[in-house]
Amino acid sequence: MRPALQGFGPLEPLVIRAFVLYALLRLLLGGISAAGTRLGVASPDSPVGIVLLVTVLGAIDLRRRGESMLWANLGFPLMAIWGVFGAVAISGELLLFMLRS
Repeated sequence: MRPALQGFGPLEPLVIRAFVLYALLRLLLGGISAAGTRLGVASPDSPVGIVLLVTVLGAIDLRRRGESMLWANLGFPLMAIWGVFGAVAISGELLLFMLRS
């Protein structure tokens, strides 16, 4: 049995999925912003926009997979599950902010 502090319990698959979604979105928008910089266009990747986009895409992914009712039956409110996606994105943005400064 793993210690309690080592994993995220039943939310671990969602945290991993949220991290992958955040990383792919960050890479995509990083490429768009790099291409836009060469063309003189403003950067589209604001931290608030990234967090909102990851949260919305996470909610869409839950709907698409039909997992909303599953998580509700396990006792997790839908807003809390969306909060997992938002929390991962906020953590990633804070880490990037600290690395840049």
